[in-house]
Amino acid sequence: KKSGGGATSKALSMYRNGDFAGAIRELSNIRDSGNASSEVMKTLGDIQSFQAAYNKGQAASGVKAIKPLERAYSIDKRLGGSYARKLSAPLADGLCMRAAEYYAKGTYGSAAKAARKALMYDSDHVNAGQVLKKCQGKAGDFYEKGMAKLDSGNNGLAKQFLKMAVEILPSSDPRKAKAKQALNSL
Repeated sequence: KKSGGGATSKALSMYRNGDFAGAIRELSNIRDSGNASSEVMKTLGDIQSFQAAYNKGQAASGVKAIKPLERAYSIDKRLGGSYARKLSAPLADGLCMRAAEYYAKGTYGSAAKAARKALMYDSDHVNAGQVLKKCQGKAGDFYEKGMAKLDSGNNGLAKQFLKMAVEILPSSDPRKAKAKQALNSL
């Protein structure tokens, strides 16, 4: 019979307390005995992957930290979510920086997407909220310009403006549905 239930619990407790090396050692000893269950092997792999992604994310800063921290966040969810709060702030900060970069380049759809993602990690992130609000202001302008171009028969420009509005506006905004309807009529 394969073992590991108690060891997995002990290792997860070590993980929650920040003792990644201890958790890995505990599970590696069972693996090395040739008596490890699939649960032990999966937990060992997850903790090792979390540690690598977490360390890489901690060593990076800003937008460079996003990818490894998102990976660590995802793995941590499988392991019980012990680090979700600790990972949320740097993820929101990095995504907000990315949103600001996109906004500065005029890629408002990408800026809005990054700002929304930042707000998923930290719903009170002031800067991400501000970037999203500015993007939605641009989307309102695009909507108005698109509808005006549609009324004047300039379907090519209407399509461009309305697509940008649809990309940025939240689903709850009635202008998004109107813009989609207008696009479908073209």
